[in-house]
Amino acid sequence: NPDCIIHFKKCIFNLLRVLKNLIMAGYSPEHDVAGCSDPFLQVQLLRLLAILGKGDAEASEQMNDILAQVATNTETSKNVGNAILYQTVLTIMVIDAESGLR
Repeated sequence: NPDCIIHFKKCIFNLLRVLKNLIMAGYSPEHDVAGCSDPFLQVQLLRLLAILGKGDAEASEQMNDILAQVATNTETSKNVGNAILYQTVLTIMVIDAESGLR
């Protein structure tokens, strides 16, 4: 729904801050899955960011740094990390990301 997209585009900064906090957060046993902080929330945030950043250069510009951090800081030795990395790559390919990020 286009009205929802307009509403959530106002929240991109806050969504990115939540995602960054999840990546940089220390150990939280109630949300930990195989050493990764709340991977389900991370994947859902990445999906939402892909929808919000599609065709929007300004929103995509805001996302570039955080997506690069997700891609480099995610532990890929476990399935949970691979799921987050996969969704990160899908998000990067959908938005108008920098060529260096692709």
